[in-house]
Amino acid sequence: MKIYSCKRGIESAKKLGEAFNKPVVVLNRHQMPDSNDDVFINWGCSWIGGYYPNILNYASEIDFMRNKIAVFEHLRNLGVQTVPFTTQKIVAEYWDDIVVRHLIKSTNSKGIEKQNIADKPLPEAKLYTEFIKGDEYRVYMIYGEVSSVYLKKPLKEFPCDKWKFEIKYSMKPVMEKAVEKFKTLWSFCAVDLISNEEGQFILEVNSTPILFPSVIKDIKHAYDNRPILL
Repeated sequence: MKIYSCKRGIESAKKLGEAFNKPVVVLNRHQMPDSNDDVFINWGCSWIGGYYPNILNYASEIDFMRNKIAVFEHLRNLGVQTVPFTTQKIVAEYWDDIVVRHLIKSTNSKGIEKQNIADKPLPEAKLYTEFIKGDEYRVYMIYGEVSSVYLKKPLKEFPCDKWKFEIKYSMKPVMEKAVEKFKTLWSFCAVDLISNEEGQFILEVNSTPILFPSVIKDIKHAYDNRPILL
């Protein structure tokens, strides 16, 4: 058993490797696992094709999670409450505060800017979401179950790529309800959402998030006790 990682996910992958006491192999795009590896953890490699029965994180899952428009549209079809979103500038112009996303597949807040419609004309972009005030949380999900919930406190102004995370046990029941309709979509993911007095609003889904000891422990337990497919 090995852990295959993309370059951007290597730090989290190393932590998994230590927990499982297994090697971590970094794959460049289009590189494939060894032909005799049918049991492994895929950490961010969206290009791995073929059938591998005993795997955490299928490439198709990762590729889908990275496409923010596809995720938003799919969650909307499932009746899940997300932040209001649109690909049409004329629709976004009816909102006061707008998050402008120039990139559909990005990490660490790349290609994001926040704008008030009264300040200047809205630029052309691939995706717009309405800025919703509230507390931001990260919900870790493993094989359809909520592992843990963390409050995300920004350490700089928006758009922020540095956060302080605080585990919030009391919020787990609330978040379990928020993700109930799509909890079985992915074998592993971390869901970012806004929570306020009006409810919970999904922001995005992450395939290679930062990992904490409690999450790593839960991943190892879930993977070691998964149904074995032959």
